[in-house]
Amino acid sequence: MYALRLEPDFINNLTPEGRRWLARAVVNMINIDGKLDPNEMPYMHDAVILIDESERAELLENAQQRNYMELPNLTTDRKYVGELLYYFASIVAADSKISTSEVEFLKALGAKLGLPEQAVQNALDWTTKYLQLQKIRLDAETELANIPPLYQTVESKIHEMDAQRK
Repeated sequence: MYALRLEPDFINNLTPEGRRWLARAVVNMINIDGKLDPNEMPYMHDAVILIDESERAELLENAQQRNYMELPNLTTDRKYVGELLYYFASIVAADSKISTSEVEFLKALGAKLGLPEQAVQNALDWTTKYLQLQKIRLDAETELANIPPLYQTVESKIHEMDAQRK
């Protein structure tokens, strides 16, 4: 229904090296658990549009073959490392479960971002809480879809509010 997406302004503010690093890191993150979940497709789409057309073939080939793409330390775009870390934490949560391989890869990405282990642990804690809240939301959506409608006109609600004020 909806997905986390990279904003065009964010992408445009990254250096070409930062965009290339991000595209490779996304493909690696998606591939790390061995399967492409449909909920991960928006991330794959974002990875493809990050880079020049000349680099897309290599990116897509590695994604399709589930190959790990070499990923250097991110030495550019330092002011975005926090946003990038939580973007990857969101990818971990995309399929509603956290695998050991995703946790280990997120830790490796944190190191490639030059972040301390505690920062990555905080992002993992956030991911766990996010998944708990997401389950509550999904349960509530299911419950709400099954209740009979209680339509009330705006006029009757205003009348009711006016009566309560008097």
